[in-house]
Amino acid sequence: MALSTSVLVSGNTVKYFNVIDTVKADENVTTTPVITDPNNASIADAPFNKAGYALDPNASRYTFGVWQFLRTDPNTKTKTNFDYYATLSVDRDAITGNPGSNPKVYLRIVKKSTGAEVYTRELNAGDSNISLPSYITNNAAGVTNTLTYVPANGPTPGTLTFSLVHANLEYETLQVRDTELPGNENEDKPNVQTTVPFKKPEQITYYREIDESKYTEGQPYKPTGDEEVITKYVQNGISGQQYNASDNRDIEKYERIEATTDNNQPKTGLVKHVAGQKLVELKGGANHYYVKRISETVDSKGSTITKFYALDPSEVDNFNADDIGSTDVSKYTLLYTTKVNAPGEEWKAESNINLRVNSKNGDYHIDIVSNAGDKSLVITGWQSNTEKVTLISDEDKQPRQYDKPFTKAPDASLTPSGKGNNSWNLIAGRNADIVAKKKVTNPDGSISYTELKGFTSFSNNYSVPTPPNGSTDVNYYFRKLKGEVEITYVDDKGNKIKDPKQDTPKSPYDTPYNADEPGERPDTIEKDGKTYKRVPKGDYPVGKVDEKGRLVSSDPITGKVEKPKSTITYVYKQVGNVYVHYKDTEGNVLKASVTDMDKEIIDSDYDTVVDNRPAEIEKDGKTYVLVPAGSYTVGEVDDQGHLKSSDPTIGKVAEKDKNVTYIYKLKEDPKEGEVVITYVDENGNELKDPKQDTPKSPYDTPYDTTEE
Repeated sequence: MALSTSVLVSGNTVKYFNVIDTVKADENVTTTPVITDPNNASIADAPFNKAGYALDPNASRYTFGVWQFLRTDPNTKTKTNFDYYATLSVDRDAITGNPGSNPKVYLRIVKKSTGAEVYTRELNAGDSNISLPSYITNNAAGVTNTLTYVPANGPTPGTLTFSLVHANLEYETLQVRDTELPGNENEDKPNVQTTVPFKKPEQITYYREIDESKYTEGQPYKPTGDEEVITKYVQNGISGQQYNASDNRDIEKYERIEATTDNNQPKTGLVKHVAGQKLVELKGGANHYYVKRISETVDSKGSTITKFYALDPSEVDNFNADDIGSTDVSKYTLLYTTKVNAPGEEWKAESNINLRVNSKNGDYHIDIVSNAGDKSLVITGWQSNTEKVTLISDEDKQPRQYDKPFTKAPDASLTPSGKGNNSWNLIAGRNADIVAKKKVTNPDGSISYTELKGFTSFSNNYSVPTPPNGSTDVNYYFRKLKGEVEITYVDDKGNKIKDPKQDTPKSPYDTPYNADEPGERPDTIEKDGKTYKRVPKGDYPVGKVDEKGRLVSSDPITGKVEKPKSTITYVYKQVGNVYVHYKDTEGNVLKASVTDMDKEIIDSDYDTVVDNRPAEIEKDGKTYVLVPAGSYTVGEVDDQGHLKSSDPTIGKVAEKDKNVTYIYKLKEDPKEGEVVITYVDENGNELKDPKQDTPKSPYDTPYDTTEE
């Protein structure tokens, strides 16, 4: 789904919405509402309700910064706001998610007392040493200002740096709004810096399947973080915008599960930053005392760690403009790494910090100091590990030795915004003056110092930024509905003939099952002394049955669990037997009985004539043949040799066994005779030798003596 935008104007309030950019869904998952429905999800500009200030009125722009110019009295520390503030904005459609996009920045200066726009300027990446009108600081003497737009460098976004330069550091800028780094808001400093927006992070509402092994029925589920995602709803916005997460949904084949996190996960908040994103907040140039402060987002919630680096003494001569603003710290030495700070968590020293870090060659060191509860670090400049400076305390005339400050630094002109407040052009430390109440020249020409403190001003305070309240992914939890699979066994009229068998115990939906495993679809069933056999395909009083003996109206033999209870029904019918017996006319058994139908379903057709009515039977060397119809000692016999008092020779299997009897008699040798023709006269005298017309043949063989 492509990005669509809309503007809602209500009174003097303008809300600019980034509607859904991408919706990712598993096409095999059915939700209500459908996963493409926002379901109350939205992303809009965060409310801005700072009295006396207004954002850029151009609704097609996104205001990411508001700066108030002020002065802090060095004695009373009273802060006085001047009558001017600045807004910083970019075109919304220039925010593409690409850190190298370097969008144009629109700077406006507004006269606070009237709300009138008195100055505008378009800033392009690479612009440097721009001076804003002096009236922003009430045209005070000795105050200069510089504004620089450092372009993006690789994954590091572009930044705006503004410095109010004054010998006493009295003039500062209060960051009223900073959507990229909200932790900077309400801080006033001589040097301020903000990131130019580029990110389009996602806010995701996940619908997850619980780990059944860690769930106790009736108790809220405690998420582990490893739950499988069933589906999700994704919306994109501009970093710093406010989101409302999508509400819970119904998911087919799942049930909602209460979780311990349900009531404490933020369903509204600021759109998160991107995990792995590094922000170079101090660029490492002259105006930042050649110190880099790099914050890295370490998780999807927006938690960060911050690292401080100082230009190493061995790299001073190798320093160039490309080192400024990049995440490349190969020429810098790592000084300190903070703990992970959660979104909105203000960094404080958990205990006293007193660290010493050596340079790459081990010839210099920097000290990092902070007291428990402090919100910033005191970082010194580089000091020698081999050279000392000897100073005399005036009070006791005793020498004191101090590590010699390293005062070499790159040419400040390599930094686009110049020295800023780093008038000494030093690394890390502010100045290398000897700190004492008074410098004393003794009669012998030697120098001593009263209340000597050495080089304690050779340091700076460095704050640790507070991570913004980045959006937290919202999670709802489900478990698959469970169902069981049962097999039932009935006769052709629907009567139960065997206890049901559980094929699949309660299992999550989509669990495969097979109700035709060994023992689950027996050929026969014994009940109350009766035998039942699985019926063939056909229509029965109980209903239509398929070729597997399954009642068609019941559930499939194989499939997946998809309802609370699936039932597969196999249909059986009582069986009967048909036996055939063989006897002589006296009722004596001539041959062992045979089974014509063995446990066949009642009403099945049988026919004993076809294969179980032999014409002859051999016994004890004698041959017996079927008797013709007639009355015999054993009883009446029909023309099939079948004893009429026994069951029919063909018919249907019945519940009661059927017995068919065939009657045989001893086979007799056939009587034979011949036909001879004689020839005599009227007196009986033989006239011709006799002639055989028919040789010995069985009785009833036809003959004809008239033949030639």
